[in-house]
Amino acid sequence: MIQGKKEKIQEDGEFFLKAKYLDIQTGHPWVVLIHEEDGKVYGVRAGDELSVKWNHRKTEVGVDMTRNLIKPGEIGLFRDIVERYKIKAGDVLELTLAPAASSLECIQKKLVGKRLSYPEAKSIIYDIVHYHLDDIQIAFFVASAFGKEVFSKQEIYYLTKA
Repeated sequence: MIQGKKEKIQEDGEFFLKAKYLDIQTGHPWVVLIHEEDGKVYGVRAGDELSVKWNHRKTEVGVDMTRNLIKPGEIGLFRDIVERYKIKAGDVLELTLAPAASSLECIQKKLVGKRLSYPEAKSIIYDIVHYHLDDIQIAFFVASAFGKEVFSKQEIYYLTKA
């Protein structure tokens, strides 16, 4: 890639990497590898969440970093994500840093003992189903059920309806 293009991509918040298949099964289809050099160029760190777009599809993934399993300019895709999304080696993926899930404020609200409205419950369920929350964030939501203020019947209805 030419230097000018990298600078433009950074300004736009988007960058592109070529998919490389890694024959490793992780048990979690939402983790990818980024080369540390690309991480420095694009401001990506281990643990960050990325939005990934390809062939009119989109998902969010967590990032792990490497120095030697892939080359700069590549994104390492484990067997789990390749099998789930049918991404082919060599596909060019559009990447952006993912914004924080909209439901995190709702989870925090529940953790401090406040009641959830239907739109808030729906937001949480949507983010869980669409993999916008990581395991720790989901665990915080589940833990909120064991606090001082457990889920009300109305909240259980909202969560079930969502």
